[in-house]
Amino acid sequence: MRRVVMTTLFAGALLIGARGMHAQGDGGYKLVPNWAKLPPGMYFGLKDAPLPPAERDAQAAARRARGGGPAGRVEQVARVRQVVRDRRISRASRVSRSIRTITSMSSTAA
Repeated sequence: MRRVVMTTLFAGALLIGARGMHAQGDGGYKLVPNWAKLPPGMYFGLKDAPLPPAERDAQAAARRARGGGPAGRVEQVARVRQVVRDRRISRASRVSRSIRTITSMSSTAA
């Protein structure tokens, strides 16, 4: 009896699974015939594949050795952060000077 029940359950699961496989389709998507196309010579993504990591590292080492330009993204990000930090400091000092001027004007007026 147990074997019959297990066989029936297994056969039912197999039928349900097979039925679900037929449900896989294109989801109703259709190509639009008059959809905009890219002009010739334009493309999405990279035209050429990027260099392998070992070759990029070798180029960066050669660039650092001859002293040309920033060695990589890390140095560029550090430079941008330094510029932003300098601007924040100068802006903060201007604000504090303005506050001091306003408070000194209000204290002399009283």
